[in-house]
Amino acid sequence: MTDAKKALRVLLDKVLQERRYEPSEIKIQEMPSGGQNYTSALFLISICLPEKELKLFAKVANIGKELRDIMQADWLYGTERFVYTRLMHLYNELQKDLKDEYRYVFPEFYGISEETGKETVIMENLVESGYEEYDRFKSLDWDHGRIELECAHLFWETRSLHLDHMFHRYTELFHFYHTLNTAVTEDVGLGDYP
Repeated sequence: MTDAKKALRVLLDKVLQERRYEPSEIKIQEMPSGGQNYTSALFLISICLPEKELKLFAKVANIGKELRDIMQADWLYGTERFVYTRLMHLYNELQKDLKDEYRYVFPEFYGISEETGKETVIMENLVESGYEEYDRFKSLDWDHGRIELECAHLFWETRSLHLDHMFHRYTELFHFYHTLNTAVTEDVGLGDYP
């Protein structure tokens, strides 16, 4: 068993215990990435429960210390952790009164490990829910571009509509984005560029 698969299994066992799932079978299959993903090992997980079958997706960090430092992997994995543990919950709270057609839907999040060098995230496998992976070798077509713009607009509008009512909750987001902007601009030598 690879180190990445061992790290995944530790988190998966914790998630199963926390949710009180008693699976009859667990299948973990490593996905070849074909060069698409050099920061993480990717896994498909199938969990047979008495009442349903869970189809999950997991990513486990698999880069060495030197590359971690060069590409600022702590920031990369920290951003992902922030999205799944804070931002997702905040947006779901903001969207609770919106019609389904206007909601941004996040994949169901199952768990995360922050252990340096073994950062792991487990979530719903969206391909099993009917979504398709876009071919990275093709140019973006109008339908995909339009949907991306609609999602960005939806994020902005949701934030704007509730800003007055939720300002105290947004303080954390503003701080995060300011810190992110400062780190990125300093790294590329832009100084105080906004």
